[in-house]
Parts: sequence; C-alpha cells; structure tokens
Amino acid sequence: KDCVLGLTWREKKQFPINYGVLFAFPGAVGLFETIWEGVKRRDEASRSWYACQEAVLDLLPDLTLNRQPIVRHEHGNILMLKGSEYNYAPESIEKATRDVSILHFKGERKRFMPEVFNRVFQ
Repeated sequence: KDCVLGLTWREKKQFPINYGVLFAFPGAVGLFETIWEGVKRRDEASRSWYACQEAVLDLLPDLTLNRQPIVRHEHGNILMLKGSEYNYAPESIEKATRDVSILHFKGERKRFMPEVFNRVFQ
C-alpha cells in the first residue's frame, strides 16, 4: 500500500476530513509541504480556522463521491480511514467507548477526558 499519510473522513459535507488526527509515515513531507502551500494561498479569514481543512481537500479529488481506501497522489499515497473508528470525538461522557481506536477530545469536550479515562480505561 505504501501510504505516507493517513486521514480520517466523516459524513460531513463541508469538511469531510477531520484534520484533528493525522497519521504520518516516512515520506509524508511532500504532502505536508503541499498542504502548507495550500494554506498560504487562503485568505486571512480562512487561514484562522479552515485553511488546513480546505488545503487537504485540494489533495483529494471527488472525495465526497468516491470513498476509496487509498487515494493516489504524486507526493505519496493517502490512506483514508473511517473517522468514526479512528478519530471519534464523543459528544458526551456517555458516548465515549472503548470500541474505537482513537478518542479525540476537542474544544469544550476536553473536560470529559479525566472522567472518561477513569470510566472506560480503568
């Protein structure tokens, strides 16, 4: 498969890639440089929050229509992982589960971390 970058996707029309968790493998530098160039092309308002999301989408043609497990790119193959398994952001303590590979606590949800750890992983 020789993938150099792993991205997680979700069923969200505007931003189907959840940029909060990335998996980088040896050889990913070219893709990150391409993403960075895409970020720098965005306007000031976009750069403050959405630029990475938009720059990653530039790498992935027709992503929302064609969920391939591997996307071929000139700078390296991209492994596409289901976000509900590899980048799960629980909305509440009750929805945190051990059945996922990565729990992603973002923003206000970070306050759940200690209680979820004690309940799910102890």
